[in-house]
Amino acid sequence: MAVSWDETYNGAEDGERPWVFDEIRKVWAEYDLERRTRFNTPVLSVTRMHPELTATPGSTRWLVNGVEDEIFDAVIVAVGTCGSPRREILPHADQFAGTVVHSSELDGEALRGKNVVVVGGGSSGIEAVETAVSHGAGDVHIVSREDRWIIPRNIVFDTLISLQRSTRGPISYLFELVVAIGHYRGAKDVLPLKRTIFDSTPVVNNTFIKSVRHGRARLVRGKAAAFTERGVLLDAEVPDVSEEHFVSCRQEIAADAAVIAAGYSRPSLQFLQTDLFPKKYTCPNLFLLTFCTEDWSLLLTNASYVDGIGTVGHFHIGIYTRLLLAFLRDPSIRPTRGEMKAWVNHAGGLDFITYMDMMSWLVRFHLTETRRLRWILFTFTGWSCSRVSTI
Repeated sequence: MAVSWDETYNGAEDGERPWVFDEIRKVWAEYDLERRTRFNTPVLSVTRMHPELTATPGSTRWLVNGVEDEIFDAVIVAVGTCGSPRREILPHADQFAGTVVHSSELDGEALRGKNVVVVGGGSSGIEAVETAVSHGAGDVHIVSREDRWIIPRNIVFDTLISLQRSTRGPISYLFELVVAIGHYRGAKDVLPLKRTIFDSTPVVNNTFIKSVRHGRARLVRGKAAAFTERGVLLDAEVPDVSEEHFVSCRQEIAADAAVIAAGYSRPSLQFLQTDLFPKKYTCPNLFLLTFCTEDWSLLLTNASYVDGIGTVGHFHIGIYTRLLLAFLRDPSIRPTRGEMKAWVNHAGGLDFITYMDMMSWLVRFHLTETRRLRWILFTFTGWSCSRVSTI
């Protein structure tokens, strides 16, 4: 069953939530998830049974919270990359006469008519600016310590970018030129100068650049230092006389409300045994980015992701899950510890990847062993054959 969206979801309006929930309910009913789900069950530990106690040679048995009357053949860690909100409040917040909120608690209506300063230039900060502008805020400033590319929300363009390799080639400069000329038109002062699109995860947003272009929002490069009674004090980076370099100067931004957009802490993986992640083989340096090199039956879906393009919440979730099912069904195609570690050593740093990187890894994995070829159709599409139909 496929989820069907009637329009593109941008996360900005509460009115979009009901139809998102409707699609979730359809999936919930289709796959009979009610009886397969346990809410309010903290996972404190996921451990492997002692090898001599496993029923099938070469296959791990897993315990959750040490409960031995429920034994699992594999574990999928799907905690993602966003945990609790970071509440890094600046010094002297008690002196600020306005209101201070975290971006996760932002109520756009409360910003109507107010001058707003957003501290943090990542996705949360950009969306906070979008929310403030859409609800009629006055002057909106966003303070960012690092340059980050903002690309248009266009499925064709974004797909083409994700189909490039993370290693920069001639065509990657072409994409940056297209974004700089087209998307940043009339807002060249916010164009990233120190980073490329393929250095960190770009922000996908259509309205922020328009707000800058029309004078509704302003980006200030620098580091927020402290609150004052009137607003936020920061060490801003401004162009020098030649406009070739930046110089630092102390600056105050007056505001009625401040939004802390420091992002989210990564969820802890402490419930997993530490010996599962030896030195050099910790997140994100895992086999195919997601499989623990010590045990193929431990899959970390998106939990090891750091930066990339087109790599979160899409087809690869199903692909990796079906690959795990293939390992469970066919012992002859399971990767060895040596193979998994050798792959990580060869791949090098996996801090930034693209969808093309991921797809090429998965294709090569199937092509390197003839016995894996019979599973390639199932892994990538879910289509079954006689060999796979028993799963």
